[in-house]
Amino acid sequence: FVLFCCLQRVISSYMSVCCTVGYGYTWCVQIVQNVFCVNSPWIFPALYALVKNFIDPNTREKIQVFSSGYEKKLLEHVDAKVLNVKFGGQNKEVLPTVTGIKVTEAGKEDLTSKNVAARDSYVHTVKCDDRHGGKFMWIMELKELDITLKVEWKGHKDKKATLVSAHEKVDRASGHFDAKTRGELTLTMDNTYSYLTSKDVRYAVTFQSKAVLKTNAIIEQRKAKAAAKAAKDAAKRKKKADKAAAAAKKREETAKMEPTAT
Repeated sequence: FVLFCCLQRVISSYMSVCCTVGYGYTWCVQIVQNVFCVNSPWIFPALYALVKNFIDPNTREKIQVFSSGYEKKLLEHVDAKVLNVKFGGQNKEVLPTVTGIKVTEAGKEDLTSKNVAARDSYVHTVKCDDRHGGKFMWIMELKELDITLKVEWKGHKDKKATLVSAHEKVDRASGHFDAKTRGELTLTMDNTYSYLTSKDVRYAVTFQSKAVLKTNAIIEQRKAKAAAKAAKDAAKRKKKADKAAAAAKKREETAKMEPTAT
């Protein structure tokens, strides 16, 4: 499911661009030349191998998934001066690190826009179908004015929803919720207190299952362990180099102190 969502997100982004310039939906996939998924977790290529036969052949042949060893392949398609050094190129521009929900300056790529009419409210619901639960994250913002946000959770066995958080008349709010079982999270954007003014709201809600969270945690642990090992090895090398330098200096001083034969 996560793999399909990732692929759908990549292809949907290209479709949005193509449709904007007037090509139309049916030509969007043809316009995409190549899609490279790099630095993917070790399990990602294995999962992709299982599901790739369900993808349209014309689209499938354009998608390549790499955990490592992708630099040479990328350089076949991207000029080295353009490709970032992180991916084997020469471009030294620093890439931003993004966690959680990405909010760009324009906010159009990741936030959904909704106009909430005066004396009205808007409800957005996200379901959790994993019996082990997972983690929800949300963000909401307005460029102007304010709105009331209420977040509620209802487990599949609950008769009533439980209040998770409430923000009264705010222009920005964010948060997270750890679900323990199946159910649904509801965001209510309430503008009923405004008699004349509608509100333009932008928001996003994401969900990660326990399995995905566990995989991410394992990846982070491996990264931390690798970083710790690298730091330890660097310290050993420095200690060895310092020791060698001290020995060389001592030999030099000893040589200066020895009498010269005449």
